[in-house]
Amino acid sequence: MLFAERVPEQRYLDLTHRTTEQTIEGRYESIKPFAAKGGTLKVRAGNNDRVYIDIVDANPLVFNYSLGEQVNTPTADYNAIKAFASGLATMFTGGAAATTRAQPENWDKALSTSGKKTLTINTTVKLPDDLDALAWVAKMFEDIPKKVKDSIDSPTVLLAYPSPDDVKNLSQAERLLTFVEEVANLTLKNTGSVTLGSEGAQSVSIPIEGFNRIHDGDVGRIVTLANRTKDVRTMVELMRKFIADVGAYNRILFGQLRDGKAVPGLAMGYIAADNQSDAKRALKITPNSSYDPSSALKDYQSKHIGDYTLQVSPAQYIHFRPGVGAVYSFVSNPDFKATAQSDGKFAIKRTKNDYNQVSGAVSLNLYPDKFVGQPAEPFFQVGYSSQSGAQGLLAGIGVTTLNANLSAGFIYQQRRLLGDGLKEGDVLAKEEDLKIDKKFKGGFYMQIGVSFGK
Repeated sequence: MLFAERVPEQRYLDLTHRTTEQTIEGRYESIKPFAAKGGTLKVRAGNNDRVYIDIVDANPLVFNYSLGEQVNTPTADYNAIKAFASGLATMFTGGAAATTRAQPENWDKALSTSGKKTLTINTTVKLPDDLDALAWVAKMFEDIPKKVKDSIDSPTVLLAYPSPDDVKNLSQAERLLTFVEEVANLTLKNTGSVTLGSEGAQSVSIPIEGFNRIHDGDVGRIVTLANRTKDVRTMVELMRKFIADVGAYNRILFGQLRDGKAVPGLAMGYIAADNQSDAKRALKITPNSSYDPSSALKDYQSKHIGDYTLQVSPAQYIHFRPGVGAVYSFVSNPDFKATAQSDGKFAIKRTKNDYNQVSGAVSLNLYPDKFVGQPAEPFFQVGYSSQSGAQGLLAGIGVTTLNANLSAGFIYQQRRLLGDGLKEGDVLAKEEDLKIDKKFKGGFYMQIGVSFGK
């Protein structure tokens, strides 16, 4: 094999909420800052490379991150080559599903269909311990805004959160809440049991551990809980979500393994590159207002949100731009005429010996990557002139400045020549014997024109 097949690479688009670009150990590229309020962030990659998207300082307690599907659009370079090739051919040929919260496994409900309707419930509710656990969770809930602020100011503080007691009390509170939600028609008797009554059903007494130790204040708390189960459920589920988000944040801080090293960041997915398209994915960053509605947090969030386009373009050394221009050709293009003589015959005479001079041309201009965007952009040029009687191919060099092109080079172009072995001065029997052919000849050209694209 003369040339080895290129092996696709794994690359990274590392993004940060910080305002400056920087490089850290373990990364192949520098970390690119998000532009204020949105914009397009671009990187280049080879054919079939995968560019993985990481947000190195993502904070799920403060922001929501969502990544759209990949969309591929042909690059300007690919379109330029395609249009040029088409024109050249014409010259010669003429033409997420919602989820439902599962019931706890410790519930066993059976409702008979014959005789009296009887509801049997087995549970592990413990009073008043579970009521105390619910109070613990309420205190955790009140501390959320402080934890959110810690995630911005001192994020390592959250590495020890939640504590084992936090997790234990949250589980107990959920168990009590589920019990109260299921037993919607709840009455209390200080006999060591809770009685369930419902229309058409037999009353059933349910023993509850520790019931005789319930104080009057506890009775008030469980009655309040029964009347506000929806609000308490919102609080408990929000605590579950907050703990999950803290866990995700701690994993971001700890980092993901990359080449054997732990590199911090939230892995969002990847963009698959090819050599014909600009591959794009939309990244939306919105405020997470679930935990802290304070104006200070809102001000912080407003500086770091936006809609972004992440674009992976083909890695290339040359950029292609189509161009048009006026070509002045120095290829001679004489004209001939059969001139009548006194003896009734015709002599071949040259009537003019001009160059092809000006004709229109279409070109494909090739710009080295290192010069793109400079005040003067040098380029290589290939093109063709399709003007009738002056068709030809050209190749040269030029420079683009102030949106105008100036180029020069070699053109291989049609010109008029005498046919059938005739030469200037030959005598013909009749005027129709004059034969003019068109043949190609090389020469020098100059062109003034414009390129399209950038």
